[in-house]
Amino acid sequence: MRAVALGRPCASRVAYLSCLLDRLPPAARSFAAGCLAAGTFAAPTFAAALLACLASCGDAPEEDDAALVELERFAFVPAASVRLAPGVVVQNARPLLVERFETTREQAAAFLATLPEDAVRSRLSGEGDGARSLPQCGLDLAEARQLCASRGLRLLTASEWLRCAVGRGGSAWPFGARWESVANTAELRLSRATPVGSFGQGASPEGVHDLVGNAAEWVDGTLDGGESLAWAMGGSWASLQRPMVRLGDGGALEVARVELDPRTRDETVGLRACADAEELFVRLAPRLPRGGWAAPRLRALGRSVGPEAKDVLVRARERVDNAALRLLAEGAGS
Repeated sequence: MRAVALGRPCASRVAYLSCLLDRLPPAARSFAAGCLAAGTFAAPTFAAALLACLASCGDAPEEDDAALVELERFAFVPAASVRLAPGVVVQNARPLLVERFETTREQAAAFLATLPEDAVRSRLSGEGDGARSLPQCGLDLAEARQLCASRGLRLLTASEWLRCAVGRGGSAWPFGARWESVANTAELRLSRATPVGSFGQGASPEGVHDLVGNAAEWVDGTLDGGESLAWAMGGSWASLQRPMVRLGDGGALEVARVELDPRTRDETVGLRACADAEELFVRLAPRLPRGGWAAPRLRALGRSVGPEAKDVLVRARERVDNAALRLLAEGAGS
């Protein structure tokens, strides 16, 4: 499904949504507030899921709601192989759930609290409520891996990341034809990271945001087999826009990435986590609400992940007989 911007809501709708924000549990409030402030949503079905969340969370048990909010942060990326050049294929062999947005400082806070005091990392991580929705930068590659693992997730491989960025058609840009102001890159001269998802029109068709700018993202491995240097992919607020892939001189494939010492900690380098889709559905299922107040929200989320997720959800339900998975599958198949 193509990501679209719904535009800034009218004043009366903003007032209405602002009132409803106070009914959300803390885990969902900052995410919803960011969407409202940006005035854009990833897709109509995702907007529907958000509105269902706002309308129904007043009576939601917070633990169940937190699990559902966690699942809503992922985009479903079907398995695919994409040929980019002779001998160069990128792929995700199995369907993935990929974070829609770069991992935020709020999501990293619990993990960072377990690490020894480090002045450089603290300076690049930031503090305060206003920083919670910014991408978590300032971690080296090992720390980025550890953060993902602490959440039961992992980094994307270089091949998986590029597959998300070029889609199934091998597009040079996640959002299709190039146009201006769809990413936080150096052209905008903001000179800083912005809250994740601020540039809704820059999302990929599968609903993954900020692949072109905001923060470059650590990945596992490289495409060229190099081991001494690691890759951070996609560019950042400090780099100029460039296509995800292009053919350079002599027909060599050029990929949007920077090569770094894996021990690098930098204010422009963050991360994005992922997981095998079926495994994450199975793991989260016992914590999800099973109906009632959450039924419309679960169906809306199913529609958001799309029909290709239905078979994955059915397989997950065969492993864990769970009403929430049934509702998600119903939404995906509708």
